[in-house]
Amino acid sequence: SFYKFTVLKKNNVKKYLNILSLKNKYKNLVDPCSIELKGINLARDLINLPANYLNPDQYEIEIKKIFKSLKCVIHKGRNFDKEFPLISMVGRSSEFNPKLIEINWKNKNVKKDKNNVTIIGKGITFDSGGLDIKPSGAMLNMKKDMGGSAIAIGLAKSLIDYNSKINLRLLIPIAENSISQKSMRPMDIKFSRNKTPVEIGNTDAEGRLILADTLSYAQEGKINPDLIIDFATLTGAARVALGTEVPVFFSNNENISKKLLDNSITMVDPVWQLPLFTPYKRFLHSENGALNSTGFSGTGGAITAALFLEQFVDKKINWVHFDLMAWNLTSRPGFPKGGEAMSLRTVFKTINEMFGSVGDEIIIKITKLIVTDKGNELINFSNEITKKNISIETLYDGLASLLHHLSLAKIDQSILENSNYKSDLMEILNYGSLILKVPVNSFLTVKEISCILLNGRKINRFR
Repeated sequence: SFYKFTVLKKNNVKKYLNILSLKNKYKNLVDPCSIELKGINLARDLINLPANYLNPDQYEIEIKKIFKSLKCVIHKGRNFDKEFPLISMVGRSSEFNPKLIEINWKNKNVKKDKNNVTIIGKGITFDSGGLDIKPSGAMLNMKKDMGGSAIAIGLAKSLIDYNSKINLRLLIPIAENSISQKSMRPMDIKFSRNKTPVEIGNTDAEGRLILADTLSYAQEGKINPDLIIDFATLTGAARVALGTEVPVFFSNNENISKKLLDNSITMVDPVWQLPLFTPYKRFLHSENGALNSTGFSGTGGAITAALFLEQFVDKKINWVHFDLMAWNLTSRPGFPKGGEAMSLRTVFKTINEMFGSVGDEIIIKITKLIVTDKGNELINFSNEITKKNISIETLYDGLASLLHHLSLAKIDQSILENSNYKSDLMEILNYGSLILKVPVNSFLTVKEISCILLNGRKINRFR
C-alpha cells in the first residue's frame, strides 16, 4: 500500500506527527475515489496516533482543524455530568475531561426536514479497561479504541466533500477510560441522559455507555433523523464471530441492511449482519430494575451489546450499528498494518444511493434538458460540468441512481405529465443502461453521455 504513517522530528527538539490526509493533495478532484481516499487516510491517521498525543483535549483540536469551515459545538464543563451522565461517568477517571463534539453540515439544495443523517463514533482515546483492567497484551493496541470515531469523521468528511444530498450531523463522544480514585465501579448504577437506570456490568464495556447518551441526544429536537449510524470498536465477541477483517453490523431496517450487504460486495469492503435477537434482551434486565450494561449470559456478547444500544433508539428511526476492529493486524495489498477505515466505502456508497449525490443532480438536469428539447442549453451545461473535473464515476453513480428509481420521482412532475416525455424518458433509461455497461476506464465525457441520450443512438465505443 502507498499509505504510510510516520513520526517526524522537527528542530531536533519536539516530535511532530505527519498527518498525511490533512494535506489537500486532491484539491481539484471531485469524484468518489479521491474523496473516499482522503476519508480513509484521514481515519487511518487518527487511529495510528499514539494516545499520549491524541488525548481528549488534543482530539478536540484535531477535529476543529478537520472541519475548520464548519461550526464545532463542544459539550463539556460544569453541567456535563447532568447532560451526559454516562459519558461523564466513563471519562471522570482521567486527567482529561470527557466531552461530546457536534458538527452540523447542511446541503443548500436539501430542505432542512429532509435527508437528515446522523453519524456517531465512539471516541475512547485509550482504554485501560478501568477497574476491570485489561491484561497487558490486550492493552497494547488500545490507542485504536477511538477507531469508530475516526471512521465516522472520515465518512463525514467524504460525504461533505462529495456534496452528498443530505443534512449531516456528526456526534463524537470523547473520553479516556482510565484508572483513578474517580473510576466507575462494577455494579454502580447511573441514570442515563434519557433517565434509564444503567447498571455497570463491567468497566471495560465503556463504549456502549458513551454511545447510549449520544444516541439519546441524537433523537432530540424537532426533526428526527432519517438515519442514524454509529461506529464502535465495541466487543471482542464480534471478532470471535467473524475475525478481525469483517465488521459486524446490526440494523432495525432490513432494506438498509440489504443495501449495505450488496454494496460491501461491490466495493470490496466486507461487512456482515448479525441479528438483533430479541429473546436475548432478558439477559440485560437486572433484578433491581436497572438495565445491565453487559448482561448475564456470558455468550453472544456482540448481540447483547447491540440490544443494549437498541434500548436508546426509537423504533421509528432507522438505525445501523457497526462493531468493528478498525485495525489491520498484518499488511496486505491495499491494507497496511495499523489503523483501518473498515466499512467507510460501503457506507459512503449506501448513503449516496439512499439520498443521492451531485451525480444525481447532473444526470437529472441532463434528462430534463433532453426531454424539453433544449439542445443548446444541454451542450452548454455539458461543457460547464466537464470543466469542473467531475469524473465519470460520479456520473455513473448518478445514472445508476436514476435507473434504480424507475418511477423517476426526483424529476419534475410537469415533465412526467406529458405522455411524449414519458416515452422519451424510457428511451433515456434504455440508453442509460447501455452506458452503464461501458467500463469506467473508458472515460466518457459528459458531452458524450449527453449526446448518446439526446440522439438515441450508439456511437463507436458501444459497438
